[in-house]
Amino acid sequence: MQRTGNLKLIQELNRSIILKTIRHYGPISRSEIAKRNKISPTTVTAAVRKLLQQGLVREASVGASSGGRKPILIQFSPESRFIIGVAIANSSIKIAEMNLEAKSRKQKVFPIYNLTGELLIDYFLKSIGQFLEEYSDLTKCIGISIVSPGIIDVDKGIIYENTKLKLKDIPLKEMVEKKFKLKTWLENDANAIALAEKQFGAYKKFKNLVYITIGDGLGAG
Repeated sequence: MQRTGNLKLIQELNRSIILKTIRHYGPISRSEIAKRNKISPTTVTAAVRKLLQQGLVREASVGASSGGRKPILIQFSPESRFIIGVAIANSSIKIAEMNLEAKSRKQKVFPIYNLTGELLIDYFLKSIGQFLEEYSDLTKCIGISIVSPGIIDVDKGIIYENTKLKLKDIPLKEMVEKKFKLKTWLENDANAIALAEKQFGAYKKFKNLVYITIGDGLGAG
């Protein structure tokens, strides 16, 4: 049983590595994926087959031959899934539908109207509910990603303190998952912006990055 569990974990890790390679370097052949990651061609073929079944990648075109059969190139499919992004600010709650390359496809802004504390959390949950009402099917939704200023425990999904909005010890991740039955992540806003710039922005080639936010308060990530 333990061996089966370990094998499944290894397969999932390999698929994650291979998907990341396709996203960064695609269109790319299976053999090139194997070379870049030092993974056996058999493992790559099995992982790509699973990713194709899931719709996360697609066969894009035929590559140049190096002597044998022309390779079929694999490309990432960012429109195959989507994520709901929620940004809590001091004056508004912004909610957006984003593809897997973090490109916004639809968004709405909900003014906060000076709400704080429990009233704000209640309004926050209602705003997400209103946004999700437009979806008849959420099977392709990976989950809900929330960013907020303040002191955040990422692992537990808790806002420990946000003095401006009078939020303290709010288990926001648990509350959202319980209400909407979607996997949820919570991160500090400055850290999230820094990660997005590193992953998708103009600074992805740099090893280190510091992002500073200046508004009603000062933050860094």
